Amino acid sequence: MAKKRTGSLKNIVPLMSIFPVVVFGIVISIVTSMSFRGIMYEKIEGELSEIAAMILDSYDAMSPDDYHLEQVGNVVAFYKGDEEITGNNKLIDAAKKSTEAEVTIFYMDTRMITTIREEGGGRLIGTGANSVIVKDVIEGQSDRFYNDVDINNVRYYAYYRPIINSDGSVIGMIAVAKPLAEVNELVRKAVLPLVFVTLVLLVLTGLISLRYSSTLVKTILGLEKSLSHVANGELNKSPDDRILHRNDELGDMAKSIVQMQKSLHALIEEDALTELYNRRYAVKKLSSLMVMADTTGQKYTVTIADIDYFKKVNDTWGHDTGDDVLKAVAYCLKSYIKGRGFVARWGGEEFLLIHENYDLEETAECLKILQGDIYNIAVPTGEYGDIVKVTMSFGVAEGMPGLDMDSLIKMADENLYDAKEAGRDRIVALYPEDRNND
Repeated sequence: MAKKRTGSLKNIVPLMSIFPVVVFGIVISIVTSMSFRGIMYEKIEGELSEIAAMILDSYDAMSPDDYHLEQVGNVVAFYKGDEEITGNNKLIDAAKKSTEAEVTIFYMDTRMITTIREEGGGRLIGTGANSVIVKDVIEGQSDRFYNDVDINNVRYYAYYRPIINSDGSVIGMIAVAKPLAEVNELVRKAVLPLVFVTLVLLVLTGLISLRYSSTLVKTILGLEKSLSHVANGELNKSPDDRILHRNDELGDMAKSIVQMQKSLHALIEEDALTELYNRRYAVKKLSSLMVMADTTGQKYTVTIADIDYFKKVNDTWGHDTGDDVLKAVAYCLKSYIKGRGFVARWGGEEFLLIHENYDLEETAECLKILQGDIYNIAVPTGEYGDIVKVTMSFGVAEGMPGLDMDSLIKMADENLYDAKEAGRDRIVALYPEDRNND
């Protein structure tokens, strides 16, 4: 007598096709979301550290002298050179308004000025810092991130950086923080759509596998590889063309991955205002170019370009017009550099141009073309029919074997400084030995 059949391929095959895909989708969603969370937290940490650096640079611009404390009677004041910091909250308040981050300046472990307010509305000054943070940052002379700092009964995601005087002594520290709840909510909103899209599309993949199981195995592995690239931050590796050209849900999924890559590119690599590369990505590209140039002997130059009298534009016509000028200049630079190298917003009104396969003299000649393009920029202010015209100053340095990036950027900066000192609207391209001879 034949053995009674207890199973059926009609049921088993669909189940075995769907079950692995569902499990696989969950694993990929978890791995991808965790990796993307890491990218988001890294971005937030970068923003906090950049805010701290910007504020300290602003204080240095206010006075190049050291920080110190002065006491007259019962009154204690914190100074940067001859400029009193205590009581002058304009700089940190402006930073908070533009970045939504809380800023605090400490003298040793005591808050001297801060944007954080008490329940009554007054600023939380005169209070002390966490002893662990004081030990890490002030005693250890090291900047640190903390993902759960209690300040006035509010939890913060915070960055602390020691303030070091010219003699090497630590006089205090700067803290830039955002409420932990806001940071977690920002990360959650960024991660959930990624998880949702990944899960939905992978479920669709499981359903389609009922009919195309053999083909889907290769397709799913290709999609998994693309998602792994995204999770690892490899945003230049697109899905296979055969998957992208599929006229079904899997093809849409591949296109969604490409769109996700573009979105992450914009988030991680681009400056939001000018749509040029941001400083962080420019450093990464320049580092790769320098390594390749050291191996192949390829010529390249670094140019720091600065819009002349840009502060006057903001002061005269407002920051909206200033932003329009930055966008117009960025468009001009992007058009000019095509086929020559790449350009990035270096910070504020400064831009970094990399000329590949150009030496110092060739770059200087090409920049004369760019000067003419800059002269032709005319930005309307929207008031009284005024038109804003700008010029730029350029400092050029040539890459050399064995030269580190900091030294190369410094050479370009020094040449830019000479261009500014010589009257602006100039191109200064000098080798270090030529500078020394001057």
